[in-house]
Amino acid sequence: MSFCIKCGQKLDDDAKFCHSCGSATNSPENENLNQRKTTFAGEIHKCPNCGEVIPSFTAICPACGHEINSQNVSSSLKGFIDAINEYDNAIANDPEPPKTGWKVWSERKKILWVILNIFTAFIPLVIYLTFPLIKPFLFPKSVPVLSANEKRKAALIENYIFPNEREATIEAMMFTKSKMAFLASEKFNKKTLFWSNLWNTKAEQLNQRASIILKGDKIVESTYADITASKSKVDRSVKVRAIIGATIIVVFLAFVLINGSLFKGIGYIFDSSHSSVSGSYDDADYNSTYEWPNSGLSTYLPLPETEYGKIVMDNEDRFSIDLYKVTQEHFENYVKQCKAKGFTLHTTKTDSVFYSYNADKYSLDIIYDKDEQELSLFLDVPEKMAEFYWPSSTVAKQVPVPETLVGRIWSDTSDSFGVNIDNVNQSAFSAYVDACMKKGFTVDYAREDDFFKAFNKDGYELTIHLKVFNVMEIHVEIPSED
Repeated sequence: MSFCIKCGQKLDDDAKFCHSCGSATNSPENENLNQRKTTFAGEIHKCPNCGEVIPSFTAICPACGHEINSQNVSSSLKGFIDAINEYDNAIANDPEPPKTGWKVWSERKKILWVILNIFTAFIPLVIYLTFPLIKPFLFPKSVPVLSANEKRKAALIENYIFPNEREATIEAMMFTKSKMAFLASEKFNKKTLFWSNLWNTKAEQLNQRASIILKGDKIVESTYADITASKSKVDRSVKVRAIIGATIIVVFLAFVLINGSLFKGIGYIFDSSHSSVSGSYDDADYNSTYEWPNSGLSTYLPLPETEYGKIVMDNEDRFSIDLYKVTQEHFENYVKQCKAKGFTLHTTKTDSVFYSYNADKYSLDIIYDKDEQELSLFLDVPEKMAEFYWPSSTVAKQVPVPETLVGRIWSDTSDSFGVNIDNVNQSAFSAYVDACMKKGFTVDYAREDDFFKAFNKDGYELTIHLKVFNVMEIHVEIPSED
């Protein structure tokens, strides 16, 4: 059954013209209209290996196991990775962010802030300084102030849709893993949690998709486990910082409450530290007497005139005593007596100090406080030297090995290496400095007859000092973070 294309009236099967409008029924338009057609919508994806129809979100052919890849999608992912790397480079070169807080406050606001802290025992200041440690824990989803490049990077990460193919999914997971591992290993700052949350969200999306198209894939599972481990490390840092910040606040508040006021506490601290450094004790200590030892290191020294004092240390390596009620005349007389006992080498003498050595290399330090009428005395045995092997650590390898290996290593860590070399004359010292300069320690160097300090191109810092009794001190430190 057919109809007229002009007026729509029903036509007889053998009619050549419409009985209503007279139009011919055998026109090309009518023939095309009366012909059944099939219209295709969209595309049918088939496995290139076996021809099986592939459903959407399928990475592996269910019939033959062939992996389905898309060159266009891989290019898209590559563009995403390149864009992220470009943003990272741009962010690294961004200018310093604008200053905030105290640095930009007006003078009036600063004065009010100081007055507030004085009358509140500096509690607001402590909270102000420690709150950045606690804030990430209290507000983990907060967005920090971002630069223009950081905003573009964050928008790209949030809006980019990762592909469905197995190869691209794994590549995306590996890239996300590297970003999370970097954040977990770097020093924590106010933006670390923000970026880790952002990348972790993308990792969760990838893992959800992979659980559908790559169910049971070991590479995906292992990579996602590494990502979650990095996220857990960042979260632990947040918790530790929050605990530290909260502990500081609680301890400070308890300190203020116990001492009644901050100023009273500060006075107590000052008195305590003053006592430990200068020997200022309470009245009971100041009037206490001591008994001069008859053996040990004290036998190298003359007996002081004052009977008041306290022996601080008396062992095989050091003898130390704090003496009270000592006048300037007492100090001068005692120095003369020490010289008479043989302490006349490499001497330094002022109105308040006396440093010297005797022939056996025993070192004597005397410090006199005229205001307090107190004298602190330290006698140390000679440095113990012996043959040793030069370490193979990275820091020690930065400098050449000296010709003689008799001395004492006093520091050998991942951050620093220090050693004292015995029996080094001026000529040997100069030769070793020349060797160090040939090895690259020529950046910002300062050189004197008994001193040398320089950096190499990698930032390692070297200090060499020719000390008394021909002892050469070598100290190497790793590059600073600055």
